[in-house]
Formats: sequence, C-alpha cells, structure tokens
Amino acid sequence: MILIKDLPLFEPIENVSYVDDGVLNIIYRLDGQSCVKVGKRIDKSDARKLLREAEIAENLYHGGVSVPRPLGIFRFSVSSFEALPSPLNAETFLLGFVQEFIEGSFYRNLPKDFCEEAKRKYAEEMDKVKALGFIRSPDSPYNSRNVLYQFNANSLERAVLLDFEFWGIR
Repeated sequence: MILIKDLPLFEPIENVSYVDDGVLNIIYRLDGQSCVKVGKRIDKSDARKLLREAEIAENLYHGGVSVPRPLGIFRFSVSSFEALPSPLNAETFLLGFVQEFIEGSFYRNLPKDFCEEAKRKYAEEMDKVKALGFIRSPDSPYNSRNVLYQFNANSLERAVLLDFEFWGIR
C-alpha cells in the first residue's frame, strides 16, 4: 500500500492557477508545462482511483495513444492551492497526479467546419485504446470535456484524451 506521506513532495510551487474542476477533482496548472489533478476530499478510495488513473495514463502514453505525458504521483501541501474544500488545513497533504499541460479546445468550442474531423481523430484514438485492451467503464459515458483538440496552423492536428478515472481493462 502506498501512503501519501511516503510520496515525494512536489515543490517548489509557484504560479499555481486554477484550470477546471469536476465532481471529484480539481485541475491546477503548476507552471507552463505541467498540471496536477487533486482530489476534493481526502479519502483512501480516492487515492486508489488516482493511482489507478495514473497507471492507465502511463500505459496509454507508452502504447502510442494521444494523452498528456504522465509525470508521476506526488504529495502536495494544501497551502499550495486555492478553492479546496474547507475542512482541510495548511498541514494537510494531498495526493496529486501530475501530467503534461496540454493547450487545446473542447469539442463544444470547435469551429463547425472542424467537427467531423474531430470525431474522426477521437475515433482513431479510441481504436488505439481498445487495441491496448482498455475501455471506459459503463458508468463513464463519453464526456466532451475529456478530449482536447489541438490545431496546427489551420488544421486539426490531434485529439488528446483526458481523465481515465473510470476506465478499466477488458
């Protein structure tokens, strides 16, 4: 069993900025090149989910799927972040999954003329995922916020898959 106190402390943290949040997690940009996903609660099951997600991301990345490069699991001082739930105090440490920060657009923000190409790029990445034996859980339907699309000049370059918390192996 991995204990949060045994993980390396991620420091120093400067210029931390809020990116987005979901039901269970908050995403912060740590610097120009990385971001961290931290849980909103301190819970052993949340820690296990985050460790599992990091393992899935690592396998997808090394399997050639377009995902942010995983950088590891670290512990973070709560005092490094804003907008965390109130029962936490400055002496508390959180588990964080650090990955490459990806600039891109969500599907809902794409110009209409890129939507068909975006669907094709997403399907190509999901074919790679399936070939590696991974699947989204039935409890995790497609969410357009879990895919970023990157552009190069005036063309759609790639679909980048995000958020593997509810994924599994077939």
